[in-house]
Amino acid sequence: MNTTNANVAAVATDFMVEKSQTISPSATQQIKDRTAESREPTVSFSREEVMEMAEALNEYTEELHTNLGFSVREGANKQIVVEIKNTDTDETIKQFPPEELLEIKEKMSELVGLIFEVEV
Repeated sequence: MNTTNANVAAVATDFMVEKSQTISPSATQQIKDRTAESREPTVSFSREEVMEMAEALNEYTEELHTNLGFSVREGANKQIVVEIKNTDTDETIKQFPPEELLEIKEKMSELVGLIFEVEV
């Protein structure tokens, strides 16, 4: 066995866990705590804040004399959609969230309606 294979075998042996071993509750809690720490906080904006940001970006791109423009619209289910467009051709360059994701979300909503009868 060459040195590389011996090193791999030694590492593999070090990380082997017998079936009878269990993870203690404190170790489980430590894993949960470290996972929670590593998550980045989510940021959400109101529709008005997104509109204000788009307007500010449009003013900035005008000062730079570019043909980029930002627009905000409501998609299906009142989803806020931000589009980056070529102002000369009105072509959408990028959209957030992407159209495919909006379609998937809509299909999932339909499926939930088929699986669960929910009346509000």
